[in-house]
Amino acid sequence: MGGGVKSAQLTLRGFIHDTCSSAHNGLQENPLIRDNEINLADYGLEYIFPDPVFHMPFLDGAYVTQWHDPERTRAEFAKINKKDGDTYWRMWKESENIQPTAKFWQRRLAMSHWEIIRANFVDDHCRAFMLACPWSQQPPQYPMTGRVAYGPFNQQRHSRPLPKGGSGKLTEALARFIEAHTA
Repeated sequence: MGGGVKSAQLTLRGFIHDTCSSAHNGLQENPLIRDNEINLADYGLEYIFPDPVFHMPFLDGAYVTQWHDPERTRAEFAKINKKDGDTYWRMWKESENIQPTAKFWQRRLAMSHWEIIRANFVDDHCRAFMLACPWSQQPPQYPMTGRVAYGPFNQQRHSRPLPKGGSGKLTEALARFIEAHTA
């Protein structure tokens, strides 16, 4: 989490804001959370898994909504461009087959995020969605950022888990766990 798990009252009384991270996607595959190794729910951590997962409106009135259901998301892309709906579905399936197609993934990972999106999607709305979701700290044109092109599919699998009460709830739950197990 990089220390970005802090929440604070920044505006109106009772309104809590995350000062850095808000969604805990990456953390969900950590065995601590995935396998419930230390039941942080017992220490006050509760996640909300929103559906829709992500929504991107455009100035021209178009929009793309990512749902937890990949077929429903495919339909969102297809309403903008049928080919892009098919591409979304194909890339979703590719993201499920990382191990059997090692050579394919070696090439994809060496490419830039932008190269993959530009080569596969035709509509600028769909391209914009795939470039912005999820956010990356690496510019999309940089080589070796190809894995980010498949980030939306991981996000779709896990939603965008939001800690109820703000990101600081993770820190608080971990502190309570440590306090309960030291003395």
